[in-house]
Amino acid sequence: MARLNGAAQPPAPVEVRVAGPDDWMAKRDLRLSALRDAPYAFYSTYEQAAQRSDDEWRAWPRPPNVVMLAWRGDEPVGIVGIGPNPRQPGVADLFAMWVAPPARGNGVADHLIAAALARATDLGCVEVVLEVTAGNDRARRFYERHGFVPFDAPTSMDGAVAMRRRFA
Repeated sequence: MARLNGAAQPPAPVEVRVAGPDDWMAKRDLRLSALRDAPYAFYSTYEQAAQRSDDEWRAWPRPPNVVMLAWRGDEPVGIVGIGPNPRQPGVADLFAMWVAPPARGNGVADHLIAAALARATDLGCVEVVLEVTAGNDRARRFYERHGFVPFDAPTSMDGAVAMRRRFA
């Protein structure tokens, strides 16, 4: 909590919005920070992502997928990706979820997941799926708190858990 005149102040409100063309540097910086902070939680590496050109960052992710950023004032503090699964009509994939350490525990992740789920329903999806890497129990508990359940599906990495939330 910030302090003003010695008194604790609540954190600034969180705004989540789809990253636009002018947000590419914030998107890049958050993604690189996520890969440095929690390399075990993602399927790409910091080294791979750091090699991307500015044009590649502007184009990431490829439409119709979007990245949504959480902002506190003018500071980006979180990121999540969402988009329709090209092989499964009615299903959206959630990816790249991360909150900056100083913003954790203040509801930023809740705002991000709510925005991503709303986006999925706007796309006409009836289900959102994701993967949690092996050992990332905090993330798994978070997703379970938001209605996701493990299900039997192939995953990208050994030991990962496939999770889904159905709307219908």
